[in-house]
Amino acid sequence: MSTSTSSSSSDAESKKKIKKYQEQDGEWADYQPYGEEEAERFSTPKWRDIWAIFALLAVVVAFFVVAFTLTIPESDTGNEDASADTEPTYETKFESISNGYWASLFIALSGISLVFAFIWIKIMERYGAELMNFILIAEILAFAIFSIICLLYKQYVLGGILIFCTLLCLLLYYMWRSRIPLAAAMLTAVTKVTRRYPAMSMVALLFGVIVQIAWIMAWSLAAIRAFQIEQNWWTFMCILCYYWIQEVILNIIHVTCSSVYGQVFFLNDEMPENPTASAFKKAITYSFGSICLGSFIVALIRTLKRMVRMSQGNDSLKIIAVCVLGCLEWIAEFFNAYALVHVAVYGKSYMKCAKATVRLLKDRGIYALVNDDLVGDVLVMGALISGIIVAIVGFFWAKIAFDSDLTCMIVFTLIGLFVGIFLTLTVFSVISSGVMTYYVLFAEAPGALKHSDPELYNKIVETYNIKYRKD
Repeated sequence: MSTSTSSSSSDAESKKKIKKYQEQDGEWADYQPYGEEEAERFSTPKWRDIWAIFALLAVVVAFFVVAFTLTIPESDTGNEDASADTEPTYETKFESISNGYWASLFIALSGISLVFAFIWIKIMERYGAELMNFILIAEILAFAIFSIICLLYKQYVLGGILIFCTLLCLLLYYMWRSRIPLAAAMLTAVTKVTRRYPAMSMVALLFGVIVQIAWIMAWSLAAIRAFQIEQNWWTFMCILCYYWIQEVILNIIHVTCSSVYGQVFFLNDEMPENPTASAFKKAITYSFGSICLGSFIVALIRTLKRMVRMSQGNDSLKIIAVCVLGCLEWIAEFFNAYALVHVAVYGKSYMKCAKATVRLLKDRGIYALVNDDLVGDVLVMGALISGIIVAIVGFFWAKIAFDSDLTCMIVFTLIGLFVGIFLTLTVFSVISSGVMTYYVLFAEAPGALKHSDPELYNKIVETYNIKYRKD
C-alpha cells in the first residue's frame, strides 16, 4: 500500500515538474511537438493493450499444445542400422571434454566479456567524442585502402564501388562532425546513469542471456515435433511464435531501462528507491500488452522475410521481396524502439505512443538516426574488441590445455568470439535505450534536462542552435 502511494505521489510530482520546466523553456518551446498531451503524462499506471497479451498467450499455447500432442512416426529401421554401423573416421580431444569443463569455460569467457564491457563503458564516458571521430576516419581510410588495392589488381568494378563508399563516408563525416559533441555528451550522461544503477545491466543479462537461451531451447524442442506438420500456415505460426517471444524478451529490457532513464531525466537527485525494480514491474504488468503489440509488428515482418527465403520459386523475385522486407524490418525496429520509449516513460497505449513517435520522427527523425548511428558505432566497436579479446583467450586456452589440437583451438576461438560479442552487446543494449530515451525526452521537455543535467543541456542547446536556427 505504501509503495503504491509513494508511486502515485512521485508521478504527480513529476507531472508538476514537467509543466514548470516547459513554461521555463523560452526559445525552446517551439521545439516541443507534444504539448497537447502534457496533461496525460505521468498519470497513475493502467493496464494497456491487454488484448495483445492474450493474443501472444494464444499463439504460444497453441504452438506447444500441438507440438507435444503430435505422434512422432517411428524412424526407418534401415536408417538406424546404417547410422549404427557408421563409425567416426577420426577422434579428437574435443570429443572427450566433460560438461563441467564446458561450464568452467563459459563462466571464464563470460567473466572476461563482462569485465571488458564495463571497462568500455568507462572509456566511452571519458573519450566518447574521440572514439566517434576515430571510427568515422577509420571507415574512410579502410574504404580508400581497399579501393586502391582493387584498382592495383585491376578489379575496376569493385574498386569503383569502394571509391564511391569512400566519398560517401567523407560526405557523411563532413555533415556529421558537428553532431559528434552532442552524441558524445549524451553518451557520457547515459553511461554515468548506467554505472549509477547497475541493476539495469543485471536485468539485461538475465533476460538477454538466461531467459532468451531458455526460450530458444524450449522452442527448439517443440519445433522438432511441430515441423512435422508440412503446412505453410503452421510453419508461419511456428516461426512467428519464436520471433514474437524473442522480441518481447528484448523489449522488456528496453522498456525497463528507458523507464529508469526517464525518471533520472526528470527527477535526478530525487529518484525513488529501487527505480529499476519498479520499472521492471511496470514492464511486465501495466506495459506488457504494449510491449507485446510492438513486438508483434517486428516479429511479423521477420516471419514474412523468413517464409520468403524458405519458399521455392523465382530467385529474382525472392531477392527483391527479401530486400523490401529487410528495409521494412529496419524501419519497424527503429520506429518501435522509439515508440516503446514513450510506453516506458508515460505508460500510454501503444497506438498513442506510436502517434507521438510519428510526430517526433517527422520533426527530428534524421537527427535521431544520426545520433543512433554515432553512438551505435562506438558500441559495436567495443563489442568487436571484446569478441577478439575473448577469442584470443579461447585460442590459447585450447592450445595449452589440449596440446594444440586443431579442432579444439578452432571451436574455442569461435566460442570466445561469440560469447564476447553477444554478452557485450547485451550489456550495451542498456546504453542504447538510454540514448534513445534522452533524445525523446529532450524533444518534449528540454527544461527538465536544464535542471537535472545542466552540462548536457548546454551541449545540446549549442549543437541544436547550430543545426536548427539556420534552417
